[in-house]
Amino acid sequence: MFGRRTFADSGSEGLRRATALAPAAILLDYVLPDTTGVEVCRALAADPRTQTIPILVVTAKPERMRSDFQPFPAVVDFITKPFAAPDLIARIERAIAGAAASGTSRHSEPRRDPAERTAKLLFSRLRDGLALLPSQLRLTADGLSGFKTQLYGFDATLRWKPLQRSLYHSFVGRSEWIWSRRDQLDGLQRSSGFYVSGDYQLGRRWFTGVRIDRSDRATDSSLTDTGGSVILTYWPSEFSQVRAQYRRTNYALASSANELLFQFQFSIGAHGAHPF
Repeated sequence: MFGRRTFADSGSEGLRRATALAPAAILLDYVLPDTTGVEVCRALAADPRTQTIPILVVTAKPERMRSDFQPFPAVVDFITKPFAAPDLIARIERAIAGAAASGTSRHSEPRRDPAERTAKLLFSRLRDGLALLPSQLRLTADGLSGFKTQLYGFDATLRWKPLQRSLYHSFVGRSEWIWSRRDQLDGLQRSSGFYVSGDYQLGRRWFTGVRIDRSDRATDSSLTDTGGSVILTYWPSEFSQVRAQYRRTNYALASSANELLFQFQFSIGAHGAHPF
């Protein structure tokens, strides 16, 4: 929606966000962890929902890359690394205004604010965010410099066993919380996540447990993934373990995933009771 910026760490994640959010413009790097900028452009061009979004390609060798992106009319500009943030803002703003003037922008529909007004609002907020970042912010061939990420967290463990004689009943609860403070182009992104788990011993060799997970995306805290697991564990002996786990994960920008996991573990060598 207008006034919102989002970031993706991979080509596949970027495609999901572009489809779900229909941004006013896309800033695309040529080299991505899981694919290339050309493949992302091909996927965007094949989808009617994204084929008219203006794309600005970031590359260290724009002249060499122009022929690769020639089949994609949505590519409107090439930005050469390194460059300064004010130039980046101006060129993205120009791309949005150009798309609105040509009538290809989804954000120029009558029911929305005029594209020019939207661009001014978007980039005035972006400039406010940049004011919070290091003044020497630059994009180099190795990536963005002048950013930092701070992580804070704590964990806790609770162990319980009946006071009366009960060799084969116990409970262990665990939890961990993490907070992230990440510098981004649009300012400081605050995210958090946690998990809570519990394991109860049913008998001499049987254990059962549950786990709950919740995590904001590091690059966009408005997107949250949640999940839960049910676990059953059997110890055939003190040297081996068999575990079955059902896990359901609800992703912020995709459908839910259901997984059934099976694990067999065994150990060979010295252990606490019988050292060599």
